[in-house]
Amino acid sequence: MFWIILLSLLLFLFTLFLLFITCSKINIAFSYRFELAVVHKLDLFLSVMNIRIWQRTIDLPRLDLNDTTESAKVHSLEVVDWKRIFPFIKKIEVKRFDWETGIGTGEAHITGMVAGWLWAGQELVVKVLGQYCKLNSEPIVSVQTNYQGEGLYSRLDCIFRLRLHTFLKIYRVINNQK
Repeated sequence: MFWIILLSLLLFLFTLFLLFITCSKINIAFSYRFELAVVHKLDLFLSVMNIRIWQRTIDLPRLDLNDTTESAKVHSLEVVDWKRIFPFIKKIEVKRFDWETGIGTGEAHITGMVAGWLWAGQELVVKVLGQYCKLNSEPIVSVQTNYQGEGLYSRLDCIFRLRLHTFLKIYRVINNQK
């Protein structure tokens, strides 16, 4: 009789734990780094209740737009049917959005023009993101200019927050498309 009560209690606690995890919100954080000819990587973090449960650093391959071999086609992104994912995107909260880009062309007047275009493009992305997702904090967007030197870098740090069942539905929609 004792074992039956103990087993029932453990089963009840496990069910409560699963219900709690399913209803709680998860944080998906990523950090993207790009520097011309140096760094091209993506850091992914997954946390539940501010406890990091998964982390991975992915070194992204260099993409050559002129390369038409089979190895280049493997790295191409598949088309996602956004109309099926759109209802779930509205349930995503953006806790943090920090995007910094640096540009230098060697010519001051060209660097200024390109910096203005980059700034406008970044602000457009932020406005579209704010239109479709709930922004919990003010996005930080900056463009750093180097008028004397040449180079390009970009750093994007973002934390998304969504419920586990929303994450699983998005995952299921993406995988059923294939």
